[in-house]
Amino acid sequence: MKNKKIFLSVFWMLLLVWGCSAGSQNNTGSENSMTENSEKQDHDKNWQQVLAEKTPLDKDELYKLFPEKLGEFPLILISDNPGTNGAIGSYCHESETSNLNRHITLTIIDGAGYTGFQHINEVYRMLESDYSEKNEKEWLRIEKLNNQKMIFRDKTSDDWAVSGISFLKNLRYHITLSGNRISTNDLRNPVNEILALKYPE
Repeated sequence: MKNKKIFLSVFWMLLLVWGCSAGSQNNTGSENSMTENSEKQDHDKNWQQVLAEKTPLDKDELYKLFPEKLGEFPLILISDNPGTNGAIGSYCHESETSNLNRHITLTIIDGAGYTGFQHINEVYRMLESDYSEKNEKEWLRIEKLNNQKMIFRDKTSDDWAVSGISFLKNLRYHITLSGNRISTNDLRNPVNEILALKYPE
């Protein structure tokens, strides 16, 4: 239950705690493991430091990251994402979104700056795990799409289904696509569209 709450909090752009461990079978393996861990720590430290020192995008720059169309749906609205340097775009064939119509919500959080990089770091650590949990109405798991780890979510009720795919872009932006009455399979092409876009490093 605790792991599920942690996983959900990351998926919806909150923080969680993650740990990792490494071991070895002999002295040579131990030395190799220590070297690999050291290199990984240096890599993590380097990109984290660089990200923390970057200046976050302003509102206008952030809004420009949203494509005019996502999948089959046109962009109808962009709004701020409270508590983060982020924004939320709504894509729908109708003028407003509701539980009754098919639509995609795109959330983009810029991880630049001291506060933002901590959020990105926690999502990064979550993606390094292999968490998966499934019950009758909901399935949360980490899968690869185009060789990149992403968080997948499918949730159904008697007459309603929602889905989501969450991932990191450029080790800077936390991207979440949420589909209302849309499956994760149908979100894959929109995800590929976002991956193909050029965002500021």
